[in-house]
Amino acid sequence: MLFVGAGLVALLNSFALRGLGVSGVDVGRMRLLAVLSLASAGVALLVPWPRLAARAPLSLAIWGLVLLLASGEWTRYAATGQAPSAYPVFFILIFGWLGLVQPRGTSILFSPIAFAGCGWLTLTTPGVTVSFAGLVVAIISSVLIAETIAWAMARSRRHARDLRILVSASSQLREVLSLAEGAELAAASTRAVLHADRVELMLLETGLVASAGLDPELFELATCAAVSGEPRRARDRLAVPLVGPTGVIAIVIAFGVEREAVTDQLAQLLSSEFGGRLEQLRLLEALGEQTLRDALTGVGSRRHADALVSGLQPGDSLLLIDVDHFKPVNDTVGHLGGDRVLE
Repeated sequence: MLFVGAGLVALLNSFALRGLGVSGVDVGRMRLLAVLSLASAGVALLVPWPRLAARAPLSLAIWGLVLLLASGEWTRYAATGQAPSAYPVFFILIFGWLGLVQPRGTSILFSPIAFAGCGWLTLTTPGVTVSFAGLVVAIISSVLIAETIAWAMARSRRHARDLRILVSASSQLREVLSLAEGAELAAASTRAVLHADRVELMLLETGLVASAGLDPELFELATCAAVSGEPRRARDRLAVPLVGPTGVIAIVIAFGVEREAVTDQLAQLLSSEFGGRLEQLRLLEALGEQTLRDALTGVGSRRHADALVSGLQPGDSLLLIDVDHFKPVNDTVGHLGGDRVLE
């Protein structure tokens, strides 16, 4: 888009110079540079940039600078009255593009090339109307603008990466069948998404936070999050309640978390996404435990016994208890009475 725009501006300008009262410009050369700029746009679309080095697109900025300086010296445009107002705009566009697509600091690395090019332009162009000092100010301003854009883009890319991590973790959590494994995955994902120094995850057995092992400040923070069902912050600590359909199932405390609006939104997503799945895992484990226990007596079922026997190791002991003559009990007092005897 920048090459197309610059090419069209140069092309239109070449036809309007006489009407604007601008003289001394080699119109043929300006139109040739305009065609080169438009052709550069087509080439830029065909280059497989993802396969090249990360800094490879910097070549586009260098080529754009070459065309810009050539339009000044080769066509003598830098000796016209338009040049002092036109060149700063194009520098802002080139550096602004660097801020959009390149990492922070790239525009600073590029600025010496721009300074050298501007020095060459002002020294080699007869009757130049653009001062080197003015171009230096334009470049410095462009660098500041580019670095601001690069900072904002870096934050945007990081937030997009955090969302991808959250979506991936949510998908992985659906494949986990163990509550302990699910809690470990939730803790690791929370640390990655919130960029925390470390995290602690507490599963709530009764919906209340256990005070054992927690300092009073952390206990109060976790309790506030558990009661409200909303993330709570204290300094660089963030307590995120993992909320399932029946309430808060766990509290994740993240340490060293930056204070920003996007972090709070991510914490809200973590709360609902991870909480619902952890509650499902707890329910599955509870149902699994019920299949291993006799509903009447609470002792292990046949399936539980088989699992224990299959896990015996040399040196283990096994005690068998047999109840003799139980049928007369049922015949005498009935099955309800027999159940009471078994209990």
